[in-house]
Amino acid sequence: MQRFACRWCVKGITPTFGACTTVFDLSTDRRRISVYPGATDYYTVLLDKSLVTRLHECLADDAPVEVTGLRISAERRSLGVRPYRLPTAHTGPVELYASTPKTRIQVIYQRESLLALKEAFAEMATAILE
Repeated sequence: MQRFACRWCVKGITPTFGACTTVFDLSTDRRRISVYPGATDYYTVLLDKSLVTRLHECLADDAPVEVTGLRISAERRSLGVRPYRLPTAHTGPVELYASTPKTRIQVIYQRESLLALKEAFAEMATAILE
């Protein structure tokens, strides 16, 4: 089992309305955050302070952004957030997605889960070190 200094878990839904959780782990040296969309290792994206801060600021401003994670494998990994339209909600839903060159995972956050995602990023932005 991987060690971590702090963990955040935020529940969302898939585009087909299935439950989907994203896990965020702060490394023991507090310099990296591992993001596990869908709570799986397959889409893991590793972020440093500058990337966490950028995602946090864009989420707070409801602005779309995509960042390239730090290298943890031979494949490039990206993590992004952008507005998402749901037939049941007219404003507010946000899609967090992680992608590799061949595939992607999408997690949708709305209402309380969107607030929880924004709060988690705010906490991560202050917890992570340079």
